[in-house]
Amino acid sequence: MFWHLLIIPFLAIILWLMLSVWPRIKEKKRQERLEIFNRLKPEVEKAFAEIKSLYNFNHYITETERLSLLEDYRDLDSEVQPALNSKEIEEFMHKDVFRRFHTAMTDTTEHKKSNNRHFVDNQLSSCAQYFDTVLTYPLDPQQREAVVSLEDNVLVISSAGSGKTMTTVGKVRYLIDKQ
Repeated sequence: MFWHLLIIPFLAIILWLMLSVWPRIKEKKRQERLEIFNRLKPEVEKAFAEIKSLYNFNHYITETERLSLLEDYRDLDSEVQPALNSKEIEEFMHKDVFRRFHTAMTDTTEHKKSNNRHFVDNQLSSCAQYFDTVLTYPLDPQQREAVVSLEDNVLVISSAGSGKTMTTVGKVRYLIDKQ
Protein backbone atom coordinates (compact mmCIF):
# COMPACT_ATOMS: atom_id res chain seq x y z
CA MET A 1 0.00 0.00 0.00
CA PHE A 2 2.84 2.36 0.85
CA TRP A 3 4.48 1.94 -2.57
CA HIS A 4 1.38 3.42 -4.26
CA LEU A 5 2.23 6.70 -2.62
CA LEU A 6 5.72 6.64 -4.20
CA ILE A 7 4.51 5.72 -7.68
CA ILE A 8 2.21 8.71 -8.09
CA PRO A 9 4.99 11.35 -7.67
CA PHE A 10 7.30 9.23 -9.83
CA LEU A 11 4.68 9.07 -12.62
CA ALA A 12 4.09 12.80 -12.26
CA ILE A 13 7.79 13.47 -12.76
CA ILE A 14 7.91 11.24 -15.83
CA LEU A 15 4.83 12.93 -17.27
CA TRP A 16 6.35 16.36 -16.61
CA LEU A 17 9.57 15.28 -18.36
CA MET A 18 7.67 13.97 -21.36
CA LEU A 19 5.50 17.05 -21.72
CA SER A 20 7.95 19.75 -20.76
CA VAL A 21 11.58 18.76 -21.04
CA TRP A 22 11.58 16.24 -23.90
CA PRO A 23 10.28 18.66 -26.58
CA ARG A 24 12.92 21.21 -25.56
CA ILE A 25 15.65 18.55 -25.82
CA LYS A 26 14.40 17.52 -29.27
CA GLU A 27 14.26 21.14 -30.43
CA LYS A 28 17.78 21.77 -29.13
CA LYS A 29 19.09 18.74 -31.06
CA ARG A 30 17.25 19.91 -34.18
CA GLN A 31 18.82 23.37 -33.87
CA GLU A 32 22.27 21.83 -33.35
CA ARG A 33 21.90 19.77 -36.54
CA LEU A 34 20.77 22.81 -38.52
CA GLU A 35 23.80 24.70 -37.18
CA ILE A 36 26.02 21.84 -38.38
CA PHE A 37 24.46 22.14 -41.86
CA ASN A 38 25.10 25.87 -41.91
CA ARG A 39 28.67 25.41 -40.68
CA LEU A 40 29.42 22.76 -43.32
CA LYS A 41 27.63 24.54 -46.18
CA PRO A 42 30.57 26.70 -47.39
CA GLU A 43 32.97 23.75 -47.27
CA VAL A 44 30.55 21.46 -49.10
CA GLU A 45 29.86 24.09 -51.77
CA LYS A 46 33.59 24.66 -52.32
CA ALA A 47 34.30 20.94 -52.47
CA PHE A 48 31.41 20.27 -54.83
CA ALA A 49 32.51 23.12 -57.11
CA GLU A 50 35.97 21.54 -57.35
CA ILE A 51 34.48 18.12 -58.03
CA LYS A 52 32.23 19.59 -60.73
CA SER A 53 35.19 21.30 -62.36
CA LEU A 54 36.89 17.93 -62.77
CA TYR A 55 33.88 15.71 -63.38
CA ASN A 56 32.70 17.11 -66.66
CA PHE A 57 32.86 15.59 -70.08
CA ASN A 58 35.49 18.10 -71.24
CA HIS A 59 38.05 16.84 -68.75
CA TYR A 60 39.74 13.45 -68.47
CA ILE A 61 40.08 12.60 -64.78
CA THR A 62 43.40 11.02 -63.91
CA GLU A 63 43.82 8.55 -61.08
CA THR A 64 45.96 11.10 -59.26
CA GLU A 65 43.13 13.65 -59.39
CA ARG A 66 40.58 11.08 -58.19
CA LEU A 67 42.74 10.03 -55.24
CA SER A 68 43.52 13.65 -54.40
CA LEU A 69 39.79 14.52 -54.23
CA LEU A 70 39.16 11.50 -52.04
CA GLU A 71 41.96 12.46 -49.70
CA ASP A 72 41.04 16.16 -49.59
CA TYR A 73 37.35 15.63 -48.85
CA ARG A 74 37.15 12.30 -47.01
CA ASP A 75 36.77 13.97 -43.59
CA LEU A 76 34.15 16.40 -44.88
CA ASP A 77 32.17 13.53 -46.38
CA SER A 78 32.31 11.66 -43.08
CA GLU A 79 30.72 14.74 -41.44
CA VAL A 80 28.10 15.11 -44.17
CA GLN A 81 26.98 11.48 -44.24
CA PRO A 82 25.34 11.40 -40.77
CA ALA A 83 23.69 14.75 -41.49
CA LEU A 84 22.08 13.28 -44.59
CA ASN A 85 20.49 10.55 -42.48
CA SER A 86 18.76 13.02 -40.16
CA LYS A 87 15.20 14.30 -40.58
CA GLU A 88 16.40 17.88 -40.36
CA ILE A 89 18.08 17.65 -43.76
CA GLU A 90 14.63 18.04 -45.34
CA GLU A 91 14.32 21.48 -43.71
CA PHE A 92 17.72 22.56 -44.99
CA MET A 93 17.54 24.72 -48.10
CA HIS A 94 20.85 23.46 -49.56
CA LYS A 95 20.24 19.73 -49.05
CA ASP A 96 20.74 18.97 -52.76
CA VAL A 97 24.34 20.19 -52.71
CA PHE A 98 25.02 17.98 -49.67
CA ARG A 99 23.45 14.97 -51.39
CA ARG A 100 25.26 15.54 -54.68
CA PHE A 101 28.57 16.02 -52.87
CA HIS A 102 28.10 12.77 -50.94
CA THR A 103 27.06 10.90 -54.11
CA ALA A 104 30.16 12.17 -55.91
CA MET A 105 32.34 10.95 -53.04
CA THR A 106 30.65 7.55 -52.76
CA ASP A 107 31.87 5.63 -55.81
CA THR A 108 34.63 7.72 -57.31
CA THR A 109 36.02 4.87 -59.40
CA GLU A 110 32.75 4.40 -61.28
CA HIS A 111 32.20 8.15 -61.62
CA LYS A 112 35.71 8.51 -63.04
CA LYS A 113 35.20 5.63 -65.44
CA SER A 114 31.89 7.01 -66.70
CA ASN A 115 33.23 10.56 -67.03
CA ASN A 116 36.33 9.42 -68.90
CA ARG A 117 34.30 7.17 -71.22
CA HIS A 118 32.22 10.22 -72.22
CA PHE A 119 35.35 12.32 -72.61
CA VAL A 120 37.00 9.72 -74.86
CA ASP A 121 33.84 9.24 -76.94
CA ASN A 122 33.45 13.01 -77.37
CA GLN A 123 37.09 13.44 -78.36
CA LEU A 124 37.00 10.53 -80.80
CA SER A 125 33.90 12.00 -82.40
CA SER A 126 34.93 15.66 -82.49
CA CYS A 127 38.54 14.94 -83.56
CA ALA A 128 37.84 12.26 -86.18
CA GLN A 129 39.13 14.38 -89.06
CA TYR A 130 42.17 15.40 -87.02
CA PHE A 131 43.09 11.73 -86.44
CA ASP A 132 42.74 11.08 -90.16
CA THR A 133 45.21 13.80 -91.07
CA VAL A 134 47.52 14.31 -88.06
CA LEU A 135 50.14 11.92 -89.48
CA THR A 136 50.92 10.43 -92.88
CA TYR A 137 48.49 7.57 -92.28
CA PRO A 138 45.20 7.78 -90.39
CA LEU A 139 45.23 6.40 -86.86
CA ASP A 140 43.17 3.24 -86.34
CA PRO A 141 40.44 3.10 -83.62
CA GLN A 142 42.74 1.58 -80.96
CA GLN A 143 45.44 4.14 -81.64
CA ARG A 144 42.90 6.96 -81.44
CA GLU A 145 41.66 5.72 -78.08
CA ALA A 146 45.23 5.46 -76.77
CA VAL A 147 45.87 9.04 -77.94
CA VAL A 148 42.85 10.60 -76.18
CA SER A 149 43.21 8.59 -72.95
CA LEU A 150 45.04 11.07 -70.76
CA GLU A 151 45.77 8.92 -67.72
CA ASP A 152 48.91 9.64 -65.69
CA ASN A 153 50.63 6.55 -67.08
CA VAL A 154 49.72 4.78 -70.29
CA LEU A 155 51.30 1.54 -71.41
CA VAL A 156 51.09 0.70 -75.11
CA ILE A 157 51.98 -2.92 -75.83
CA SER A 158 51.99 -4.21 -79.36
CA SER A 159 54.04 -6.16 -81.84
CA ALA A 160 56.80 -4.70 -83.98
CA GLY A 161 55.61 -2.51 -86.84
CA SER A 162 52.08 -2.15 -85.50
CA GLY A 163 52.24 1.62 -84.91
CA LYS A 164 53.43 2.19 -81.34
CA THR A 165 55.72 5.03 -82.40
CA MET A 166 53.01 6.50 -84.62
CA THR A 167 50.59 6.35 -81.67
CA THR A 168 53.10 8.08 -79.40
CA VAL A 169 53.81 10.79 -81.96
CA GLY A 170 50.06 11.18 -82.52
CA LYS A 171 49.53 11.58 -78.79
CA VAL A 172 52.22 14.27 -78.51
CA ARG A 173 50.69 16.15 -81.46
CA TYR A 174 47.20 15.78 -79.96
CA LEU A 175 48.38 17.12 -76.60
CA ILE A 176 50.03 20.11 -78.27
CA ASP A 177 47.29 20.83 -80.84
CA LYS A 178 44.12 19.97 -78.94
CA GLN A 179 44.92 19.98 -75.24
